[in-house]
Amino acid sequence: MPKIKPMTNDELAASMNWFEGRMDTASSDCWIWRGVLNSMGYGRISFQGNVWLAHRLGWSLFFGDIPDSMCVLHACDNRKCCNPSHLFIGTQQDNMDDMIAKGRARFRMMAKLSKQNVLDIVKECSAGATVCDVAKKYGVAHPTVSMIMCGQRWSKITGIERKGRLPC
Repeated sequence: MPKIKPMTNDELAASMNWFEGRMDTASSDCWIWRGVLNSMGYGRISFQGNVWLAHRLGWSLFFGDIPDSMCVLHACDNRKCCNPSHLFIGTQQDNMDDMIAKGRARFRMMAKLSKQNVLDIVKECSAGATVCDVAKKYGVAHPTVSMIMCGQRWSKITGIERKGRLPC
């Protein structure tokens, strides 16, 4: 991830003003990015020869370098927001936990299988049950069972290393 090159206090103040000038600050407490968005809806900007996510640049300008392997999270849940008071540092796990706590985690909240179901699926398939029969029993599509057995899904629970798909 890019880091801001050293600047004088005057250069930093000018950069902060330049950055803030690219926001819509009138419509809400959020500073809404008015520039280019990436495919995920986050602002993108070029600064000091690097392409940044706008909220990460905002954090860096106002608070300093982002520690390696850390995320800049939005307390307001608005991807376009760059208001430094709405941003906080966290791990990727913090980001996932925040997403789940705020009800934005559709993929995890919709899981049909529990950890125990997954372990039972592995046990049944390993004992000779067909992927299709196990899928019907647990109310999932057969590719779901196949991906579990091939280590493409739930591998942290099953301990199965990723390999090719199994036929049904």
